[in-house]
Amino acid sequence: MSTVPFDTYRFTRRLIDAGMSEKLAQELVIAATEASENLATSTDIETALHRFENSLLIKIGGMLVAAVGLLKVLP
Repeated sequence: MSTVPFDTYRFTRRLIDAGMSEKLAQELVIAATEASENLATSTDIETALHRFENSLLIKIGGMLVAAVGLLKVLP
């Protein structure tokens, strides 16, 4: 997962300018920064999707080979 960068100083200043206490603004920025560390980017999602598709293709291919093999063996 990737971190989504943003200007923490500017975010803090905007909160303080809007009337929030400096301590509360700083804590909110820390919480938002920590939360953004676990966000998936579109590249992360595409990579996971490709891995899933490849895994599924292999499993379906294996089942198809097994089914054809059973058809050859069974009368």
